[in-house]
Amino acid sequence: MYTDLGAEGCKPTAESEKRAKDSDYMGDVEGGDSECKSLPPYRIFMSYADMRSNLAVQLPGKEPASIQSYPFGSDVSESGFPYVSGKKLEWRAETVGGKTLPFALIYRVKSTSPDGSAGAGKEREYLQVVKVSGAAACLIGSVPATGNASANERAREVADTTARSATCPK
Repeated sequence: MYTDLGAEGCKPTAESEKRAKDSDYMGDVEGGDSECKSLPPYRIFMSYADMRSNLAVQLPGKEPASIQSYPFGSDVSESGFPYVSGKKLEWRAETVGGKTLPFALIYRVKSTSPDGSAGAGKEREYLQVVKVSGAAACLIGSVPATGNASANERAREVADTTARSATCPK
């Protein structure tokens, strides 16, 4: 199952619209937030600032939790500007008693190799694999997609074999 991460599937949140309306001019608004179509009971948000974007999952009764990672290191100084580059969010789900229960999602990010690294300045793509359950959402895998014709299949394999048993940090 897929949901749309493009303009048709993600709409600015009321807070982002208010911030834009209250600013003197668009240059005062540094990014914003959109809510994207998702599978119940989860809500998906995309935040963006500068050239970066980030996804967050909101679990029932909890605050949205960021699920972005930096493919080349622990922070933006090592990873350039990672951003959500795919227009679709793939949901891995099973049907139990006629009800669809998502257990993982997969989305595409791009990032530029940091200066001073092998391949500095090169843009690379990754498929991020995220566990979703009623209790937690967390990144459980990152599959290199640049030049990897089997990246989609590998990301699905990681989701299908790891997501149900993976433990998310608290």
